[in-house]
Amino acid sequence: MVSKTTTVERHISVIKAVFNVVIIERELYQANPFMKLRIPGLGEDSKIRGTFDSTQLSTLIHECKRKNDDIRWLLALQIDLGCSLSEVTGLALSDLRLNVGLSYVSFKPHLWRPLKTKYSTRNVPLVGVSLWAAYRIVESAKKGQRYAFPRYTNGIECKANYASDTLNKWIRSLGIGKTTQELRHTMRDRLRHANAPKSIQDAIGGWEREDIGDTYGLGGEGLNQLKGWLEKVVTKD
Repeated sequence: MVSKTTTVERHISVIKAVFNVVIIERELYQANPFMKLRIPGLGEDSKIRGTFDSTQLSTLIHECKRKNDDIRWLLALQIDLGCSLSEVTGLALSDLRLNVGLSYVSFKPHLWRPLKTKYSTRNVPLVGVSLWAAYRIVESAKKGQRYAFPRYTNGIECKANYASDTLNKWIRSLGIGKTTQELRHTMRDRLRHANAPKSIQDAIGGWEREDIGDTYGLGGEGLNQLKGWLEKVVTKD
């Protein structure tokens, strides 16, 4: 398998760091041979992902509510949460925290669905169509149901790829040439256009924080702060 140039760059960065440590620890009088290494065409093979515009989001929301089934609830949750499809597909039913003052989703690692990074563990308020979908999921759950989407999830695995194939095909049938992954990038843009601080964007999407100041929490009002920003970007159907 051929790696993208940006992936190669990340691997080389690790090697550079290792060589730097060895050079310093052993007091070697030589330059790090990887410091001047250049990667031809760096970034040119990266795929630029698109985003959904407001009309496309409105169409998705309208059609999700019209279909009103578990597959559409899955997509609706993702629309106003800014999460990845695997994150939402692998939710336990108990991760949907409703009627607790401020309704939210608790994203945490499970045996059947780990999370990508430590920053992915987070609580995100439910607003808009995602709040609608969460109530539909909980209200329609059968007695003893453990997973939010038992069609795709069990105690062993989370079949997010199956969900992705089904949803992407359905999205294309609506005349929208986008994928579920682009909903995540769309949320980043929606928050950015609303002038949400980067710390808020990262807390909602579970994106890696680059600044040491971002490692501090949002305090006791964290969920309320996040809800306020999410409500600014809610799309109506």
